[in-house]
Amino acid sequence: MRDGGSLREVVITEPNHRCQGFAAADDWLREQGALREGRVGNAEARLFAAQDLVRVVVPRLSAEPMRLLCARGSGCEDAWLSVLSDC
Repeated sequence: MRDGGSLREVVITEPNHRCQGFAAADDWLREQGALREGRVGNAEARLFAAQDLVRVVVPRLSAEPMRLLCARGSGCEDAWLSVLSDC
């Protein structure tokens, strides 16, 4: 991460649970044949074209803007509240 003029490392030890719904985008891209999956070293990797992401995901998010947040009632209501309070 660039901090002013210098670079510094930021270690992220655990992903934020608020983005659990992002797996749906993988499913949508996979259904359209727009997602390539494989391994890079020991990591699982996904590859897709940005234009495919926009084509596939934007219509769904236009219909349901908060779709990619974790599901209501799954223990992360703070995510919903933080979004709703910003509206």
